[in-house]
Amino acid sequence: MNAIASTLEPIVENSNIYTWENLDPSWQERIKPAIAPDTLPKSIIYPSTPEQLAQVIGLAHSQHYHLLPCGNGSKLGWGGIGKDIDVVVSTKHLNQIIDHAVGDLTVTVEAGVKLADLQAILSKTGQFLALDPANPQEATIGGIIATADSGSLSQRYGGVRDMLLGISFVRSDGQIAKAGGRVVKNVAGYDLMKLFTGSYGTLGIITQATFRLYPIPQAAETIVLTGEMDGIASAVKTVLASALTPTALT
Repeated sequence: MNAIASTLEPIVENSNIYTWENLDPSWQERIKPAIAPDTLPKSIIYPSTPEQLAQVIGLAHSQHYHLLPCGNGSKLGWGGIGKDIDVVVSTKHLNQIIDHAVGDLTVTVEAGVKLADLQAILSKTGQFLALDPANPQEATIGGIIATADSGSLSQRYGGVRDMLLGISFVRSDGQIAKAGGRVVKNVAGYDLMKLFTGSYGTLGIITQATFRLYPIPQAAETIVLTGEMDGIASAVKTVLASALTPTALT
């Protein structure tokens, strides 16, 4: 174990911190697109609670470690290239559903919850989170917010910013902060949820998020149009100008 891993190891269990050499090859391949060539990180750490994450970030801040935050790593190649990364911090193990207010159509989850797992649970009550990101089986809630990856459903329901009601996050100095709440009607104030959406982890590491939900439609149909580009574009304009409300146009 290298010096950085030894410094962080007392905060988390030994099984939740790895050196690069001991990291699973699949994780190595996910991380490589996000870092400069020939500058491999020394460790990757998986905090299990927001408090552990805050301690990790606080220690890294005091030691001037360079961090790369991620969830399950499915979108790490989307952002800029990190240089001289010391530690990759993953929220993968922050994967608890905190509260599902069925009557209020809201849900609060930790950042490491996979969207596919959340949708399976919500579907039991006839509800869903109206997001359709890339790699939905692997994408985590924190990663979806960080990349603003709404997908095609934004045509009908709006983007991540429109559904996000509240967040908790760890600042760069290791302090835990909150914004928004758990109800659709919130108090007035600076809307940090919109600021964090699409921030790619540059403003802090999200630990929890609260979303508004929607009922699952009773029926759905998919129509496939083929033909010349101009004809399809004309058909799309016709649909948008009509009384119909399409869920998605792709």
